[in-house]
Amino acid sequence: MNLFLVKERLVRMIADYYALEKIHALERTLQYMQGKLNQPRLVFKLRQEIVQRKADAALVAVMITLLPKEKQEFFRLRYQKKMPLVFVAPKLYISPKVAGVWNAEILERLYALREGIVGDFILSPQALCAVESYLNTILDFFLAEGMKYADPAYIRKLETRKDSLFQLRLYMEQYLEKVNAQERQLLLSWCNDPCLTYVELAGRFYVSESTAGRYVLRFKGAMFIFWEALGKKMKGKSEMDFAEFY
Repeated sequence: MNLFLVKERLVRMIADYYALEKIHALERTLQYMQGKLNQPRLVFKLRQEIVQRKADAALVAVMITLLPKEKQEFFRLRYQKKMPLVFVAPKLYISPKVAGVWNAEILERLYALREGIVGDFILSPQALCAVESYLNTILDFFLAEGMKYADPAYIRKLETRKDSLFQLRLYMEQYLEKVNAQERQLLLSWCNDPCLTYVELAGRFYVSESTAGRYVLRFKGAMFIFWEALGKKMKGKSEMDFAEFY
């Protein structure tokens, strides 16, 4: 991912999280005005933007809970207090370089959640639940509106993404239930902070570095194989539905 291309959008999401009252005020104003506006498409677009911004803010809130404590504090200083990285770093006893790495990791995680990109930053049951909830919020808006002004292809894309991520979450939960307690706890710790090294994981759970690496790599491999097979299955189903439609 090129952070430069999406950073503005991600920062806007974070800003919405810290300015929810402004979004609520905009919502109240629109509710007051929509009876006076004889422009249903414009009203629809404004309501869609409000729903999207509220959903974005909710996703940021969940992402923060998935961060380790020290990175939650980093996030607060960087984005709520709006402190430059060079000032954040000494407060957390890290170097400016590490602060920059943390900032990039957090933005990458948020982008992965928003786009439903299956990779290290979304491989946890909590993260997948958050993305499903995010997609449900947007889909419910369109369904409540009777699909007025909605792009059917866009709706199908959201529904397919939600269904696929739901199946991945079920598979992940089944995988974690089958492994032993130590491996499960180690994997859940890695899921909450994918940037942990194998050395750090090994130290936390009193296993060798190679064992920690084997657990994580086996888990990631299983998830990616399942996701790739699921993608092929969903693609085949979409092509069949398209053929039947025509």
